[in-house]
Amino acid sequence: MVEVAALVPRAFAKSPVTRLSPGPLRQSAEASGACIRQALIGSDLGGLGTCSAQGELILHVGIATFTCAFDVPMRTAAGVITHLESYATQRKERTMKRRRLALWRSPRLMSAEVSRALASSGMSREEAASKLGVSVSYLNRVAAGTKQPSEELERALVAAFGADPRAFARWEPAEVGSMVRVARAELGITAKYLSELTGVSRREICHIEKGRLTPTRASLSRLSSALVAIADEKGLVCESSRDLAAIERANRIYGRQA
Repeated sequence: MVEVAALVPRAFAKSPVTRLSPGPLRQSAEASGACIRQALIGSDLGGLGTCSAQGELILHVGIATFTCAFDVPMRTAAGVITHLESYATQRKERTMKRRRLALWRSPRLMSAEVSRALASSGMSREEAASKLGVSVSYLNRVAAGTKQPSEELERALVAAFGADPRAFARWEPAEVGSMVRVARAELGITAKYLSELTGVSRREICHIEKGRLTPTRASLSRLSSALVAIADEKGLVCESSRDLAAIERANRIYGRQA
């Protein structure tokens, strides 16, 4: 019999008296599954694990269900817990770093607020990154303003570190779309002409103008540059095109999304 605390980090071992048998799952899938399930109840995973007769671990986390198959060397209760620990950590980090399409109102204010919240917590960056489920380098880049936070990381910073949610304000697709539509109308150009000039498809322009799509930073750069150039060429003052250019410049620090 093996102590759960010897197999899993202390944060997982909420019940130190629970014991696991290191016997193969194939020989006693139901018994091993019951032991694993008891070890997971109330753990940081917030889910339950069961084991199938085929030696697979079925993990229920929140409303999602995951099935993980194991090689022959992994078919022990201890191996399942070790594998599950690694799997959960990697999945949490992937979720926290999920790519996000957003245009921020004030990227500098956002990064400053992230730095303030982390500093006021009294934790080291390593401890904060571990609590948030991300790498230290990723967290440092978000705080430095060179990497945008995922939606999951934003929520975690607000909930766990008291970051001001107003610092994460974004431009809504309808607002950006309205600027493109108004600028095009003021300059007297068609969506087809703007598409030919910028290389942004007419379909994409139409979706942006209707507020159905947030433009990538690459598309916004091409659209705003073209609209400003047309306004200058015609000697017109087009505030909407200048506003689009200002939004693009503020978000340029994150690079150009294709």
